[in-house]
Amino acid sequence: MHTVPTRDELKQAVVDEARRDPSFRRRLIANPCEAVAEYLDVTVPEELSVHVHEESVEVVHIVLPPVAELTGEDLDAVAGGMTEDPRESGGLTEGSYWGITQ
Repeated sequence: MHTVPTRDELKQAVVDEARRDPSFRRRLIANPCEAVAEYLDVTVPEELSVHVHEESVEVVHIVLPPVAELTGEDLDAVAGGMTEDPRESGGLTEGSYWGITQ
């Protein structure tokens, strides 16, 4: 059975290819939609915008997921999952909370 890759898997494949192939990296920076379409052998819909940002030692990019519209019922259902901040209970240190070791 053929499984459809997730959005994250597709993004990771593009990043991996950009690391492996300097020519692809340049094309991806210059024209992201065209490079992604070519590499994944897909048609990128006109309404989809693709942005490529290069990080450096001096620049960090934080990508936020789309805001999900939750109902009050949805919020009630997930509110019971955590009763306290794990950093306050000793479960996580400040550094490990963000995946950063100090």
